[in-house]
Amino acid sequence: RVEPTNTEFEASLHALSVQVEQQKIAIEKLKSENEHYMGRCNILQTELEQAKSSHDNIVEENSSLVESVNQSKKANKQMDKIQTRNRQLEETVEKNRGRNGSAKRSIKRSSKIFF
Repeated sequence: RVEPTNTEFEASLHALSVQVEQQKIAIEKLKSENEHYMGRCNILQTELEQAKSSHDNIVEENSSLVESVNQSKKANKQMDKIQTRNRQLEETVEKNRGRNGSAKRSIKRSSKIFF
């Protein structure tokens, strides 16, 4: 077996040290990219939390609006019942006016007979 010479060792050592330096540079670059993406993840996490909060607020507001609509529907039904009853009462009043008119005429006729 032939032993490598000092020059070959030095050349091999130099090549390895160049590779180590390149790997150190690549590691630093990856660290920098990682920090960038971690920062981006933190921003996205914050945005997600804000979106969830907005969503919760909208759901709560929607629930309140649904309740309000339901109350309005109930009030409208009550109003319809009241209006129906008012129409019935108006019809009764008109009938009674007609009856009253007949009764007054009848009374006048009767009073002419007695007086």
